[in-house]
Amino acid sequence: MVEYACGNPHAAQGRVLEQVSTDVDAYSFRQPLGVVAGITPFKLPGMVPMWMHPVAIATGNTFILKRASATRPCRTSSAGCYAEAGLPEGVFNVVHGDKWRSTPS
Repeated sequence: MVEYACGNPHAAQGRVLEQVSTDVDAYSFRQPLGVVAGITPFKLPGMVPMWMHPVAIATGNTFILKRASATRPCRTSSAGCYAEAGLPEGVFNVVHGDKWRSTPS
């Protein structure tokens, strides 16, 4: 997935199709969404995020990862690798925590 994401800027280009119908041209523009979030299951805490965040970051988005609270914090190693590689702060974020609990008022 990381290798695909490295080549993804070529796949993320827009396209122009001329004469798709009589006097009609078609244009497609691909732009970043901005912020992308991923919530991972406890069974696959390493594989599923690797399907998500490399592509999101390679296409110009920031990424927020909410890891399953029942797993070891293995995804913080990805954050360390990104920081070591020089990714700007705030582009890849890991959120820790448990499920939200409401308290009776």
